[in-house]
Amino acid sequence: MIPFGGETVTLIRRTEATVNGRTQASYQSITLDECSWRRSNELRMDGNGVKGDRTVTCRVPADQVEPRPGDLLILGRYAGTVSSAADYKRIVDATKADGSAFVVEEVTDNTRGGSPMPHWKAR
Repeated sequence: MIPFGGETVTLIRRTEATVNGRTQASYQSITLDECSWRRSNELRMDGNGVKGDRTVTCRVPADQVEPRPGDLLILGRYAGTVSSAADYKRIVDATKADGSAFVVEEVTDNTRGGSPMPHWKAR
């Protein structure tokens, strides 16, 4: 069990298939349990000085679905439907202030032997 890992998270995964020569996207909702959800503020240098960025890290137990870059993670059980990239944007924009949703940019594999608590780390 992941310390502080009592959170339920909804993973929205976009997949593409080619049907009759056209690409069609579909969206699947997957509920993840016993996850850890942490918000943090990071400082970084840009051309005009120091800029603050809010980041979110979600740790998912290794026995659950591995998040992938491009997946949408939402804190809690999401009851709505997602059917387009515009829906991703709408959800992220609506939760920007509290950091309760993000599109995965990076996944670290901490599931290998030797890890005291095997998990996937998504940022």
